[in-house]
Amino acid sequence: MGTSAARKETGVVACLGSSSTAAKGPYDWIGDLQKRPENHGLEFLRFAEGGDLAYNGLQRVPKVISCHPDFVVILLGGNDVMASMSRQSEYYEVMLKLTKRLPRKPSPEWFYEVMDEVVDRLKDGTSARIAVCSLPPWGENLESEDPF
Repeated sequence: MGTSAARKETGVVACLGSSSTAAKGPYDWIGDLQKRPENHGLEFLRFAEGGDLAYNGLQRVPKVISCHPDFVVILLGGNDVMASMSRQSEYYEVMLKLTKRLPRKPSPEWFYEVMDEVVDRLKDGTSARIAVCSLPPWGENLESEDPF
């Protein structure tokens, strides 16, 4: 039995996220995907800004829809986790209200609601295949008094 050539995709990949998607961290995961030969026919578009929470990503969904993506990759939530941690919640509550214009205090429940809306809007507004990435492990117990 012979091996078949890797299937090559074509189209637009919209990447929705925060700093790691904007390539503001130590690893540019989108750049790595662009370099792979099997992705040669794909155009990767970044819809990301450092420090964003899922709520901020939701505000960019209309721009994602307007690029008519074939694929959408969503990597949001790291900053939602940080904003929900007990030691940092007061700092985040003030800073995020000012810098990210959040309408309410970050919480795991709100994150779930917002992500559900992000996916629903993308499903309604595109025919794209949607991938929701899990967060990197933080090792955090949100119920802990001492998260470090």
